[in-house]
Amino acid sequence: MDVARAGSRLIAVGEHGIVLLSDDDGQRWRQVPVPVSVTLTGVSFATNSNVWAVGHSGVVLNSENGGETWTRRLDGIQVAKIAVQTARAEGGTETMAKRRLLTAQQLEMDGPDKPFFGIHFDDPQRGFIVGAYGLILYTTNGGKSWLSWMNHVDNPKSLTIYAIRRIKGVHYLAGEQGLFCRTHNESVEFECMTTPFEGSYFALSAGPRDEVIVAGLLGNAFATTDKGDNWQKLKFGNGSSLAAISIFGDKRVVFGNQRGELFGGYELANLQPLPIVSKPVTSMIVTSNGSLVIVGPLGLQIIPTLETKREPAKAPQ
Repeated sequence: MDVARAGSRLIAVGEHGIVLLSDDDGQRWRQVPVPVSVTLTGVSFATNSNVWAVGHSGVVLNSENGGETWTRRLDGIQVAKIAVQTARAEGGTETMAKRRLLTAQQLEMDGPDKPFFGIHFDDPQRGFIVGAYGLILYTTNGGKSWLSWMNHVDNPKSLTIYAIRRIKGVHYLAGEQGLFCRTHNESVEFECMTTPFEGSYFALSAGPRDEVIVAGLLGNAFATTDKGDNWQKLKFGNGSSLAAISIFGDKRVVFGNQRGELFGGYELANLQPLPIVSKPVTSMIVTSNGSLVIVGPLGLQIIPTLETKREPAKAPQ
């Protein structure tokens, strides 16, 4: 379901609590035990040794030794309790406080099945987890404790959040029904904005020139250079849902879709289909030696070299 990298170490996570490690840029893998058997959907390094993974049933796992051993830090029942505690502690008008508490109590009554889909740490102390029903948790102490951050996101419909990234000091969220939110510089208060598409965004990435890119259902992808005020539509050859975006060191960008097709190039305005037979993509990452590792429902795939067309520079007019 997801793959992350620190140096030459890769960690891939997936169904039934599977966690795989590689120390040679994906050539060989070994499985390590974890204390859960639910589907793990996201993995992220806070440091080279401190790793976090999230998944279904509100599961949050942590490793302090680069993924060799794992400890369960949260589950769905604890997440609901955090939401209730945070709602009771936060201020605001009486009407606002009641609405927040009712939302949190509904999560508690729904039971433990609260899937998370994305995780991001700014540094070893500050991190976010996002998921279904607008779930978002925030920590400022390295995961020793968490706060529900749902009331700090302008998401009244409680739309699912699939991805979170920090790009040039600004945090961005992307998700269901065209959900796109941003913070203002170092603030962690999210405002949500209109985008040209009302379907789900599954991937969120910095572009080759620090653009913000979102991609998702039916091959829809857009880029913005002004934090979401204006958007450029990116063109693809078909309507298969886009699930992942990777950037190479030479500024090539590659998109992968659920049909196993790859599109790439040096310019977002000129993305071309790549002549590579790939497995269906849910996530992918560029390794330290320049290979591309793809993960998805049919397993892992390594593409050792990836040729993309560089268009000649246009002469000044």
